[in-house]
Amino acid sequence: MSAFWLKPEDRVRPEWFAPLEQLSLLVATDVGLPQINPDHFLYTARIQRNGRPDIHVYRHVGTRRFLNVDDAGDVWRYTGRDNVGYDRYAQYVTIEEALDGADLLRGNLLMGHARSSVCARWDEPGQPTDLEERQPVAAG
Repeated sequence: MSAFWLKPEDRVRPEWFAPLEQLSLLVATDVGLPQINPDHFLYTARIQRNGRPDIHVYRHVGTRRFLNVDDAGDVWRYTGRDNVGYDRYAQYVTIEEALDGADLLRGNLLMGHARSSVCARWDEPGQPTDLEERQPVAAG
């Protein structure tokens, strides 16, 4: 297994986001799961495994937690290093566990405060922000 962690000067290939985009489409069909917006993630690493699909490591901008998706669409969690020094990953049983591990529900709430989300809301006519609807709080 070889790990390729990106440096700030490295260029990311758009196709590396394909597993995350496919997972986001799958999750979109289940209203019980938090939605995945690929724009909320940074591509951080690719783990090449002999005879198995590569794992792509994505880091959520808001929560700073990782979501690991392989080329086959399976989700993985990092379990630490073994006695020999190799990084180990274990497959999640459900997608829900993986999204909880990435704290995606909280992440989506945080990203609702991002500039792009705020600008999108302002573009909708007649949609006041939460702050406009609230009463001022007295300091004291």
